[in-house]
Amino acid sequence: RPSDLWKLVPMPPIDLGVSDVLDDVYPPTGPVSARGSGLASARFWAVEAYATLVTRTIRDIAATQDAVIVGRAGHVSLANQSGVLRVLCVASEATRIARVMKAGQLSPSEARHRVHESDRDSRDFHAEFFHSDWMDPRAYDLVISTDALAVDQAVEAIVAIARTVHGRPEPMSHALHH
Repeated sequence: RPSDLWKLVPMPPIDLGVSDVLDDVYPPTGPVSARGSGLASARFWAVEAYATLVTRTIRDIAATQDAVIVGRAGHVSLANQSGVLRVLCVASEATRIARVMKAGQLSPSEARHRVHESDRDSRDFHAEFFHSDWMDPRAYDLVISTDALAVDQAVEAIVAIARTVHGRPEPMSHALHH
């Protein structure tokens, strides 16, 4: 959740020499700045500064290596970038609950709670930092349902489409986890 930002961002030791202004410009606000003691303090992180840092990091990874970016609104950061296939994997609530139950040895009630919490966190993250709807299919190049597919089958399909669309000879290899 946006209120839990301090948990999401590994912060360096406080360095009073850290600039309060990032060199990137984040439209529509112009230069991005953080308040207080600057980027060294999580409680003063500006939403725009965090979104800019996430976007810059994701774009740097995508520009320098084959990568699978999972979460962190990678599809927003990489919109209109060449050589990118933005994929949304969906499944019914029942399928997702069953998978969470199996993976975490959880009761149906606990698994349902985790699924709802994850959905809320994703929705809030996208809205707060990127002003986007994480479930908007128009923001993706491919939407694939895993209700009738095993996860490995979905991965094979996505890799095959990526090769066809972008001419990639090998599967994408690195991951940045949500």
